[in-house]
Amino acid sequence: MTSTSNSSLVAALGRCLTTGDYADFTIRLVSFCLPWQFQATAHIVDLPEDDSSTIKLMLSFFYTADYDIETEDCHVAPLKLHAQMYSLADKYCIDSLMGLAKDKYIDALQKNPPVDDYLSSIPEVYVPPATNKALRNYAVAFGRRVLSKALKEDNIDTQLRQVICEVPEFGYDILEAFVLPPILGDCQNCGRNQVADALQTRCRRCRRGGTSNIY
Repeated sequence: MTSTSNSSLVAALGRCLTTGDYADFTIRLVSFCLPWQFQATAHIVDLPEDDSSTIKLMLSFFYTADYDIETEDCHVAPLKLHAQMYSLADKYCIDSLMGLAKDKYIDALQKNPPVDDYLSSIPEVYVPPATNKALRNYAVAFGRRVLSKALKEDNIDTQLRQVICEVPEFGYDILEAFVLPPILGDCQNCGRNQVADALQTRCRRCRRGGTSNIY
């Protein structure tokens, strides 16, 4: 099948999602039934625990192999929404959606989002179990790079404390990120976030070089 044919097929499937053509079951997000219950005779799937916005985006992915957060009337920061999509995909074992949400989360981080938006995504990033650290590693690396400056300039101390109280694992991971590689930098050969050695230091008080016994 040519790329043009593929594009036409995806577009046609997307129209089916919009119009409801050929739909043979209903997803119900508010229900008194047990979570994930499927009523075969009525063609109804009950998902009362899930957010309607993320379910809509998941359905969009099923039809188009993508999702666009700008199409949803949603006031959630992009980072948080991508983390929610990753958690939803992890919950329902949709590996391809997990990969897409991960890529979108990383891409959003690379655009240097506001630190408060980043912190708002952390509780969602830590929803999947500790065995699944795909988002955690990138979130911690970003925090390692920006939090020191943000604490001085952006007045995010209260929000950071709240997030650490809500997600203690994040607090430990950030502490570990600062302790194990005390100096990180961008290397022209190896890329970003590389462990570095300090070749020269100076005292912040007198501004003279030659400070020793760094700790």
